[in-house]
Amino acid sequence: MLHKIDLSKKISRQDYKKERDVLELELIKLQRRILDQGIPVIIAFEGLSTAGKGMLINELCIPMDPRGYRVFDSISRESDITALTPFWINSPAKGFVSIFDKSCFRTAFEESFHKGEVSKELLDNAKNFVQHHLNSDTLVIKFFIHISQQEQSRRLQKLCADKDTEWRVNRSDLFQNVHYDKYVAAASSVLVSTNSPSPWVIVEADDEYHARLKVLKTVVKQLQERLKKPVNSSGNSLQLASMKTKSHFQNIDMSATLGKADYKKEFKKYGEKLRSLGHKLFKQKVPAVLVFEGWDAAGKGGAIRRLSRFFDPRNFRVCPIAAPSTIEKNHNYLWRFSRELPIKGDLVVFDRSWYGRVLVERVEGYCRPDDWKRAYAEINAFEEHLVENGVVLMKFWLEVSPEEQLRRFNQRLEIPHKNWKITDEDWRNREKWPVYRDAVDEMVCRTSTEKVPWTIVEGDCKQFARVKVLKTVSKVIKQRLKEL
Repeated sequence: MLHKIDLSKKISRQDYKKERDVLELELIKLQRRILDQGIPVIIAFEGLSTAGKGMLINELCIPMDPRGYRVFDSISRESDITALTPFWINSPAKGFVSIFDKSCFRTAFEESFHKGEVSKELLDNAKNFVQHHLNSDTLVIKFFIHISQQEQSRRLQKLCADKDTEWRVNRSDLFQNVHYDKYVAAASSVLVSTNSPSPWVIVEADDEYHARLKVLKTVVKQLQERLKKPVNSSGNSLQLASMKTKSHFQNIDMSATLGKADYKKEFKKYGEKLRSLGHKLFKQKVPAVLVFEGWDAAGKGGAIRRLSRFFDPRNFRVCPIAAPSTIEKNHNYLWRFSRELPIKGDLVVFDRSWYGRVLVERVEGYCRPDDWKRAYAEINAFEEHLVENGVVLMKFWLEVSPEEQLRRFNQRLEIPHKNWKITDEDWRNREKWPVYRDAVDEMVCRTSTEKVPWTIVEGDCKQFARVKVLKTVSKVIKQRLKEL
């Protein structure tokens, strides 16, 4: 692919300035329009060493209002649980532009060069990231900046000859130039396999004026085309029939109980195991995520509080999820959760989670039907990506019968220090029990995967539920550490 690119393209300085001035004025107008229409934009730059990514990013930013864009060095930190972390947490809000000096496919380029092939999981994860943002009306522009071996060699020599710039050249840059043909072949393979769902734009950069102009023209053209489409038109219309099966709940024994003596014994037993396993998670730098969903008054808070006793609070954190803020609403729905994911060695508990997309947002009409129907596949891909990157991920649904829920609601009304736990919203949700029941059944059926299954916790007996959570967490962490 790259070997066939004509790198001799040139443009005069005079012609460049003439076209640039027109394009920059248009870019200023377009930036205002995407802000007005709330269209998020991702622009990612990939390319060969010394191809001029920094210079091109700078030229692109000059005419733009700096309040509406940010440029990110997307190198993942050692503590990040995945190479996609910098891209998730720096995804743009509606109307804003995120410019990345590397793409979410950077690891794939490196793996292709050094190993000769790229794992399907790695490619799928990055492509799913792009598709997910396209579904959320984000414009994604991907540039690959290409130069010849001779031009790369000339630029490397020029940088090395100047003591003010020689620091910019490292061994990998020189190595790439020596093995230029191998790298170009590897890069071509990745470009072909990742040309969808958003196509690559190859920028011929031996002549910097040509490169600058092509980047400006491309951005202007793609912004113009995106603005012609109505907002919420990026995702394809999705026809997904609702599932009526309730197989995951048909055999649940809600009468399961645990006596006081047995509860104390089991609680202590698994608590001691968790304390030891928590130290091992930290020592081996294994991140863990626990997701708690369930009916109101099902016992999520009590289970989480008991669980927290056995972990070092410096490496344990609970993330309570409420209605999204204005800032969070302006981002992709997974954005606020990706920012709360743990670093290596830590454990984060989500008290409610991204499953709100297919529960409360679905039932209350806070998102379009296409959005929640598409979310099942998006969530599965998101979770599988975490697991493939070493995260211990567990999901708990706390089940409670309507009769027990009503008893607990009334109890909260009667006990002064529990009054705060009951709200008008709890009563409204209870009235919609059949609708939420269908949503829960479908959620569990569509998102209980082999890698990340749901654990249904019988919650009518709080003691039984708390021990089951401790036991499950202990078992899964122990098994994961054995696999390392």
